[in-house]
Amino acid sequence: MKRKASTARKTQKILPDGLQPSSVWPTTIDGRAIAETVRQVRENHIAFSLEEMTIGAASVAAPIFGAAGEFVASLAVVVRSTTNVRALAAAVRTAALGVTRQLAQLHVPPGGKVS
Repeated sequence: MKRKASTARKTQKILPDGLQPSSVWPTTIDGRAIAETVRQVRENHIAFSLEEMTIGAASVAAPIFGAAGEFVASLAVVVRSTTNVRALAAAVRTAALGVTRQLAQLHVPPGGKVS
């Protein structure tokens, strides 16, 4: 529960009034809804987007972590918005886990270079 409160507080600090409505395309602008989405992504290690960045595009993404467990990147697949991105989630998450494992084997310190 502490993490949820922390995420909500951080979101309120960054987006106290949510986001401004887009004149081009509807998207999530409510600060509480954004905080809940961030919580779910952190818990499930998978994120989805449906026409939120580009009309006609959908995506699924998973985090990549460094050797110390810190978030370092994400791996995403972008497809047509008519594609069922939930069906791609397991493959994207598996690929991200594979990259995470490879990074762990490199023994790269956070912010460091591969030796």
